[in-house]
Amino acid sequence: MNDYVSSATAARCHRKRHNNCRPQKTGLAFRMAALVLLPLFAWQAAEANSRDASAKPFSSVIAVEDLELFGDFSLQDAAKRLPGVHGMQDGSFSIRGVGLNRFNLTVDGQRLASSGMGNRLTHPGGFSADFIRDLEIIRVVTPDMDAEALGGVVNLRTFRTPSEERVISAHAGGGLQTRYSDFLSPATRASFFYSDNPVENLFLSLNLHHQNDNRALESLATQYDAADFGDGFTDVLESVAPGLYFDEHERLGGSLQLTYLHGEQAMFHLRGAFANDSRRESWHRYSRSANGNWSDAVTTAAQGRLATDLQLNDTDIQRYMVQTGGEHYLDLMNVSYTLGWSRSIIEKDDYRFPFHVERLAFDIDMADRSRPSMEPVDNAPLRRNLTLQNMDYIVNHHLDNHFTGKLDLKIPHNMGSVKVGSSALLRVKDANEEGAYRKYSYRIAGLNHSSFDDNNPLSSHVFDDDYQLPWILDSDGARSFFHSTLPNMSYDRELFYRESDIWNYRANEQIYGGYGMATFELGMLTLMGGLRIEHTEGSYDGRAVFYNRFGLYSSTEDTTSSGSYTSFFPNARIGLEPIEGLRVQLAYSRTHQRPDYHHLAPFQLTTARDTTIFRGNSALESVVSDNFDLHIEHVHPVLGAVSAGAFYKEISDFITASRRQIEISQGDIPYFDSELFAGEETVISGTERTFVNSDKSATVYGVELSWRHDLRFLPGPLENLGLYATYTWTESEYQPANREEELSLPFQSPHVLNVALSYSQARVDAQLSFYHAAKVLREYADEPRLAPSLGSEAMYLDQYRDGWSDLSAFVRFRISDYFSLWADASNLLNQEIRTYRDSRDLYPELMTLRDGQTIRLGLNYTF
Repeated sequence: MNDYVSSATAARCHRKRHNNCRPQKTGLAFRMAALVLLPLFAWQAAEANSRDASAKPFSSVIAVEDLELFGDFSLQDAAKRLPGVHGMQDGSFSIRGVGLNRFNLTVDGQRLASSGMGNRLTHPGGFSADFIRDLEIIRVVTPDMDAEALGGVVNLRTFRTPSEERVISAHAGGGLQTRYSDFLSPATRASFFYSDNPVENLFLSLNLHHQNDNRALESLATQYDAADFGDGFTDVLESVAPGLYFDEHERLGGSLQLTYLHGEQAMFHLRGAFANDSRRESWHRYSRSANGNWSDAVTTAAQGRLATDLQLNDTDIQRYMVQTGGEHYLDLMNVSYTLGWSRSIIEKDDYRFPFHVERLAFDIDMADRSRPSMEPVDNAPLRRNLTLQNMDYIVNHHLDNHFTGKLDLKIPHNMGSVKVGSSALLRVKDANEEGAYRKYSYRIAGLNHSSFDDNNPLSSHVFDDDYQLPWILDSDGARSFFHSTLPNMSYDRELFYRESDIWNYRANEQIYGGYGMATFELGMLTLMGGLRIEHTEGSYDGRAVFYNRFGLYSSTEDTTSSGSYTSFFPNARIGLEPIEGLRVQLAYSRTHQRPDYHHLAPFQLTTARDTTIFRGNSALESVVSDNFDLHIEHVHPVLGAVSAGAFYKEISDFITASRRQIEISQGDIPYFDSELFAGEETVISGTERTFVNSDKSATVYGVELSWRHDLRFLPGPLENLGLYATYTWTESEYQPANREEELSLPFQSPHVLNVALSYSQARVDAQLSFYHAAKVLREYADEPRLAPSLGSEAMYLDQYRDGWSDLSAFVRFRISDYFSLWADASNLLNQEIRTYRDSRDLYPELMTLRDGQTIRLGLNYTF
């Protein structure tokens, strides 16, 4: 029974006490996550923190009541509380280790338009935790679901089961960041929820929310190189750059649902939602570099550079969604249908203001590789010595529309049911209007740091006052200066066309799906099998940019391409319930992920001077994953709800960059004129760069464990304690191009732990939450390089990042039946995290520290 049927049935039960109605389960229920089958066979335990009994097999649900106890602001922060999810410190997350944000994000089952610039990602960071009533993660899809879900589905439920009881709730609060309150505005949070039955059979729910989520991060970037001073190669320090990063995030949104019950036979709904995400990011860096010139390992030559850099990223994402549909309960079948529209408008402006002074000598101290120093031999230069050479400005505006339709028929029979259906999805991704993507490099003469900002900039110290940032420029003033000065500046025209035109595109895709599935219940055994078929037709517009043999821009031409393909997605499950409370399930499914738009676009960058061609590839195929899952769950009266399982994925057809030598015949390519062909030669050699489907595959497998229990067996006040714990182990094997050894996939943490200890008694609710993720491989090295401290031969220095931990606390005190006070504190550990090449101690590249705590207080009202 799907969510619509459950909603309608529950409402009729409430009103009529129907004899065949079963009471809806409330309270905290375990819904264990997908568990998977390995060749080696691994066990997993997984369980969902849920108040909703409608969680499907291989899925987890966490309700808004439980999210409050974690104190999470955003959806992406909340998702990491569920098993199988690995959250990064910046909020991005992956499901089952297949890559960051490689999942399908839906609202009430409807796919959202993408918010990525050239990709299909729908970033969850723009959604407030107050946007949803329940957060559901589905790890194993069924044939009636969209198969484009490589890691799974993140479904945001904005509604609850209709009820005649009026519900009004609101909360508001605010706080500050203890370390950087001088730079950040207060963190605020407010929401309002209303649900009612205004007339017979009509149910209404409304949700509105607003929040400011502001954070700061200290950073220290270091770069090491190798130099030979006559005794062989030794490590040298190329640069050191302390910095501060500020992230000011404003989220505004809401949802509205109308549900109408037409007697016992039909239900209709109309839903709408919007979410606006405004983000202002600023990086302030103060760097010193050797510019590749060293006198010896402790001194640079007088060719060093000192720079201060301000980078601003302004991102505004507007999301809208409308869905209407209904469900009819006929004698022979249930019929359900939906029509939907989703729209994302993405506007991103990036600014960079780099000031620098050159011809400086530095004294170097790298006794502590993680905190080296590079100080001017003479006095540090004054602000007026730092000049602005150029200002970079990038405009990136995209528009994405999704139109969806779905029809499902469910026919019961004496041993189970048969379900068939069809769906249609029209995607229009537009980044091809004039100026949709523009990259400028402006020049202005005679501007130094003090004349750019004649006020006294703020200053700060980072990393226990080890490094000073003497000048922190005003971000709003920098934006105003840029736009007021723009008419007097000129930009690099050659760079503009090279970096801009090829990234403008338009994609138009029609995806038609159909499926059939059958379920058989044979006593304690349940069998399900089905097949989904998806047919994709796509047309893509791009731009071809030509540079002549002198390296000068020649022209831009419009290009177009199209294609179609059909994909098959089999699905099978076996369920067994040998005793009451114990369920065992096995599943096989196939999912995929279509290529990014900018890979499919028929762009082309042709440079005659070096006979190179860089182009898109509209013939790319989807990345495909064959998935095997095991799920075991058991509800025990003493141990609570426990489940175990394991998963295994075989992923193929990865999309990678390709470079190859090609032969170019005279006359084949414009601007490859006769001067490039010597004598009577009619064929020359060139280089083509593009994107291809790799012939290599990856295996991903893991274990997920989860346990939740109210500890009522403990004596005295301890009986009010509750424990929620999840653990996920994930491993993978993949051989990157030009490498002989197998490595893990990037951004995959092998160990993720989430533990929450709660206390609830009378007027008080409290919770202490701990989260930990182990280190990850961030990226593969492109080519070998010298690392003298590790050996005399060049080697691949892959990039890794430390694991991270977070500790947060929440407490709520009920003043009366309607009002309660709450407080939360996050980032209680102040952890320093290091990014490094191969060796954490020898080749650190970036250290970050989120210093200080965020403390918030507020008031709740519920009626």
